[in-house]
Amino acid sequence: SEYLQTQDEGFSQAKSLFGASSIGALALETAQLPYRLQRGGIGIQSGVFEGSYSISDAFSTVPFLSFGEFIASVVPSPRHCILELDVFSGTNRKQLHEALYEGSSLQREQLMRSNARYIRTEILPGAWINNQPSGILKSLSPHPTTSSRELHQHFALSTSVRPVENMRSDVNYLIPIMEGMGIRYRPRVALGNFASKQSIESLTRDGYGAGAYWKSLYPSLGQMPIVSVLGNTTRSYSYLQKVGKDMDRFVG
Repeated sequence: SEYLQTQDEGFSQAKSLFGASSIGALALETAQLPYRLQRGGIGIQSGVFEGSYSISDAFSTVPFLSFGEFIASVVPSPRHCILELDVFSGTNRKQLHEALYEGSSLQREQLMRSNARYIRTEILPGAWINNQPSGILKSLSPHPTTSSRELHQHFALSTSVRPVENMRSDVNYLIPIMEGMGIRYRPRVALGNFASKQSIESLTRDGYGAGAYWKSLYPSLGQMPIVSVLGNTTRSYSYLQKVGKDMDRFVG
């Protein structure tokens, strides 16, 4: 069975005990979009599934995934069943746009069109997937925060984004999301999803039922994008080894 490590680091804006876990709830909900969202394309780099392929893109797309296909993607083998969760949440959509854009083919094309003397640099996309301060993510998993992703092997990465409604509609954010995972970290399987028409605010706008509390927790919910990165990597191995040794010592 799959085991998702999460821990509450207390970086929620809310002060209540329930509010302290709200970011984790938003991250988990967003991470499930590839099999729950039945519209919009899902980017996929995998030798298991095939989708429509465009010459202009370095990845395939599928309209949706079943739950079984999603699990098979993030857990590519029985030996790699430890999942970790990282999240970006905040009110700075400009920061998110610039982070996703940095080093991507979209940024290079824009620079070349605007500057005839543009010299290509070797800035790789995907720095945003690192934890702060080098990236934009905060970890919900108990691995060392100083452990850079570049130092680890990535068996699978799945990035899902719930944007704010007024993010730029002329940008195909799926391209830098897929490039950020595939070029810098080279996972065996990569999934990307950008829910362009389903922000958290649009889901809770009527303010009734289970969604009524979100406005009280986050008054600026309309300006709050959510980026959820579900990883299957070696980053947690040292922590789990330490836990195993402590348990052996306790049992012994």
